[in-house]
Amino acid sequence: MNKQIHNNRLIKEHAEKKLSIKAKQQGVVLIWAVVFLLIITIIGLSAIRMSGIDTQISGNSVNSMLTYQGVESALGKTVMDTNKVLNITMADANYPNKYDVVVADFFPPEEVSGGGLLTSVASIQIEDVNIACPMSLAATSTNLGCNVFRIDATTRLQGTGAKASHTIGLADHAPRIYK
Repeated sequence: MNKQIHNNRLIKEHAEKKLSIKAKQQGVVLIWAVVFLLIITIIGLSAIRMSGIDTQISGNSVNSMLTYQGVESALGKTVMDTNKVLNITMADANYPNKYDVVVADFFPPEEVSGGGLLTSVASIQIEDVNIACPMSLAATSTNLGCNVFRIDATTRLQGTGAKASHTIGLADHAPRIYK
């Protein structure tokens, strides 16, 4: 019986040691779980922040494309309106400095997807008058000269900072103006 009491005591001591080690480890597991959750939270917040930045970048790209297309449209409309070019040629005779003549086009705002409005302005300015035309424009007439115009256009997308500006040159044949 002594042996059995001794064995029971050993078993009890061994069980107490196991319990004390296990009790100490439970606190460590809790700390590791909190650290792991903290790391997962930081990774999740970083992913959310990155997706927000990506959305802003793609939105800015769309705005840039819209203003680019708007300014190209304004340039095309201005070039196609030959009456403005003729009017500026006629007005040239009334100005001592031909480079001061500027005709501006203010286009009505255009609504774009997402509810934004594109506003465009274009201006035509004389760069040079009565220069020799390329043969394709002047044919063989000596009474025709070429006037060179600069057309500037600017488009803005309201509600954003998106803006585009483009400039093109235009040579148009016209009767020579002798001053």
